[in-house]
Amino acid sequence: MRPPRFTAVVAILMLTACLPDTTTRDKNDTAPPQITLTVTASTNTADGTEVVAPGSTVKLKPPGGSALIKADNAKGVAWVEIWMTQEKTCNGVHEGPGLAGAPTKHVDGNVTDTSAPSSLTAGVDINLLQLTHGCSYKFEVWGKAANAATTPVIVQSAFADLTLLP
Repeated sequence: MRPPRFTAVVAILMLTACLPDTTTRDKNDTAPPQITLTVTASTNTADGTEVVAPGSTVKLKPPGGSALIKADNAKGVAWVEIWMTQEKTCNGVHEGPGLAGAPTKHVDGNVTDTSAPSSLTAGVDINLLQLTHGCSYKFEVWGKAANAATTPVIVQSAFADLTLLP
């Protein structure tokens, strides 16, 4: 059994490792956050991770991967969202995409009167094992984010397509 002091120190270190970097908030910031899309389990790179350019099509390695939208702004980020629609083709029958009525994931930053996160990330896992076996899929992915200004500047990234073949 470990002494309580050791356990408390490990718990504090684990909690602080998860906290986002903060910056001094600029309530009058007019610059939108910079948005990047990163995909894991890509077939385009040896390590399976790549930053995806808007308008790109990326093939995922089976059984799938993760799509991460990251928003950066040196003067603060209030929130970030990842949006996604899905198309499915099974036995020549094509379904979708439907309308994305809400983000797949929304992450709020801890914005205070004087500080805000300098970056936030929202992600989604795409797993063929949870989808219909034998079908191919296309996911349109994009992101939205707002800076931490009193009147936030909201930016939306362009679409990127992720494909997952059986």
